[in-house]
Amino acid sequence: MAVPTFGSVLIGSSQVDAMKNWYRACFPDAKENEMGAFEFGGAALFVDPDNEGAIADRIGSVAADPETASHRATVARARVERFTLPQIATRYLAVYRDVLANRGRRSLRCEL
Repeated sequence: MAVPTFGSVLIGSSQVDAMKNWYRACFPDAKENEMGAFEFGGAALFVDPDNEGAIADRIGSVAADPETASHRATVARARVERFTLPQIATRYLAVYRDVLANRGRRSLRCEL
């Protein structure tokens, strides 16, 4: 099985616990902050979309620390520049092929 990296296509889900378990299994080095949000490489922050308090706290923490916000923006811009349309299309096609090949079987595999 291929080892996923932060350059991989990441998934999202309305089933927060299942998604968090997937991230924990696939990215054992991913850090969860005190609010239970994952921090991936210093750019993105993930928060339970159903927890208004956590969302407000996260937005407030970013707004209260412009230096960290600026660093996150710099890291995010650098990451975005690595993804061209052909690279993204190739990765999505791999995901779609996997979904079609595994129809009827539920899987939270880590590979793409």
